[in-house]
Amino acid sequence: MAFRFTQDQTLLADALGEIASRHWTLEHRSARFGGDIAPEKALRRELAEAGVLGLSASEAAGGMGMGLVDLMPCLEMAGRHCLPDWVARHLLNLPLLESCTDGAVAASTGESIIGLCVEGDLQPDCDQIDVLLRFTAAGLETCQNYQGENLETVDAGRPLRRLDPAGSGRLIAEGEAALELRKTAFNLAVLGDCLQLLGLAQAAMDMSVAYAKERQQFGKPIGAQQAVKHQLADALIALEFARPMVWRAGYAQHHKQGQADGRCSAAWLLATQAARRVERAVLQVHGAMGYSFEYPLHHLLKRSWAFRRNHGNKGQHRARAEAWILENDHV
Repeated sequence: MAFRFTQDQTLLADALGEIASRHWTLEHRSARFGGDIAPEKALRRELAEAGVLGLSASEAAGGMGMGLVDLMPCLEMAGRHCLPDWVARHLLNLPLLESCTDGAVAASTGESIIGLCVEGDLQPDCDQIDVLLRFTAAGLETCQNYQGENLETVDAGRPLRRLDPAGSGRLIAEGEAALELRKTAFNLAVLGDCLQLLGLAQAAMDMSVAYAKERQQFGKPIGAQQAVKHQLADALIALEFARPMVWRAGYAQHHKQGQADGRCSAAWLLATQAARRVERAVLQVHGAMGYSFEYPLHHLLKRSWAFRRNHGNKGQHRARAEAWILENDHV
């Protein structure tokens, strides 16, 4: 299969990267990690004014009607700049909201941010989410006044809340329709994790390569040492092997192919494995500097740790991937 993104899709991601480079700099991220929410609110205004928050809404709702394949370069770019997680989730969740109820017009303009709780009771970024889609035993609910307990988390830029028991929202889908939506929502959430993991890992690699060229030991850059080269090369190979699997899974999900469940889980397995390898390599390259709170590497690593444990576990994804492979002997 020959697959490549169009020029428009890559240019859109570049435009998002330019917005992030101006309005979500290291200083902004550091302030958010320190508890200041003002930079995040300013970023939300900028993304809304640029039309980014309406990319996945239909044209009837005032959006651009972009599908998952169109969004994939943007989601990877969001990871590369360590944008708040709600940005990617909003874009992925907006079509789910539009398929069930009204509210897409407000969401497409950034007036409301859409969150999603597929399973469990943990929800990040509640201070930015205005409408929460939540799957319960009864079906899919939409909640606007949801409460919960704020939890301590390693990624201070992605605050986490344990939601109160479900049942206070408005039921918008039930039965078979809700089950189908849950499956779609889970796959989209997994792909959102994977694409952002690719961006985070690439940013960490770029930072480490630059550091290895600059840091001197014994009169020469540490990047000249074979042990450092090999660690970074192995991590890059893992990352480059994972990327096409994630893209292919996104293509399958976008086109509603029957193999989408297995491909999404296979993509998760490779993406999380690659992210783990990159995390280890870049920490080794940076040495003690990599553990410093004042050095920005921890922004990327902590977000990567969170995404690797976000939706499902290795056993669940391995079972889905194995089922897909065994059912398709031509894979």
